[in-house]
Amino acid sequence: MNIGNFADLKIRYRFTSEDERNLKAIFSAAKDNSAKFKKEFHEELAGYRRIREFFPNEESLEKHDDLITKWFLKLFSGPFDSAYTKYVKSIAKAHVENGVPIHYVTDALNFVRDFCISMIDDSAEPSMRSKLKRSTNRIIDMNLGMLTSEHLERLVEKRDFVKRVEGGVIRFSRRFTQILNIILIISLVLISVGITADIIISLLRIKELGVQNGVIGAIGSILVLWVMIEITDTEISHLKGKRIPISAFIGVALVAFVRDALVSTMSIEKDYTTTLVTVIAILLLGITYWLIKKKEQ
Repeated sequence: MNIGNFADLKIRYRFTSEDERNLKAIFSAAKDNSAKFKKEFHEELAGYRRIREFFPNEESLEKHDDLITKWFLKLFSGPFDSAYTKYVKSIAKAHVENGVPIHYVTDALNFVRDFCISMIDDSAEPSMRSKLKRSTNRIIDMNLGMLTSEHLERLVEKRDFVKRVEGGVIRFSRRFTQILNIILIISLVLISVGITADIIISLLRIKELGVQNGVIGAIGSILVLWVMIEITDTEISHLKGKRIPISAFIGVALVAFVRDALVSTMSIEKDYTTTLVTVIAILLLGITYWLIKKKEQ
């Protein structure tokens, strides 16, 4: 939120030369009440719960009282120009840099408004009170706008920074994931090529290994190749935006157990316990695979 210069503020808050004259007309009353303002504002600040975070001792709080009293008198004395805007903005920046909550600022301005209205009621002619209050409200509103705009600008900057970081992280994560997916597909293709070569070698060595061992070994490799095809298809579908089916992972486990069962039949020393466990696992995985596949369809 760009608050602009004082000329812009005058237009925005309908602050006229008459308002300037009205404020200067009650400057003497403000000066007479400055000591009272300083005392009551000090008491107002002392009631804020976190005030000691910003003013750890009375000396620092009293120094602030002097500065706020100077600001209070400037409300009525001016000069009302761009230098005044810079002056108020410097106060706003000090608030932000010291971490003063924005509601402390608005609460303090409400106190100032009430004090000024009371001061006008006590010191001004009844016929002038309405005009003086209007002008006072306008200058306080202008100050409130300038004092809070700095907080809002910092909030917007933080939000934009977080969005930029978040967007950067998301873009990096997507690209990194795409690279990993490409590497995964390439790896699957290379493994599939290796398995295909193993199948060919097993078939060419049937005479050396024996028909039974050669064929069973080739079938085991074919099952593994089938698994690689399933995994590759699943990964390609995932890259196209489709969800990964759970049945694909169960199918991998199922084929692994089937291959183990085939290999165990080739073993000279039979381990019937292991074979029985493998068969039961195949049965359970087969049922699970069928149920999940049916649900996915």
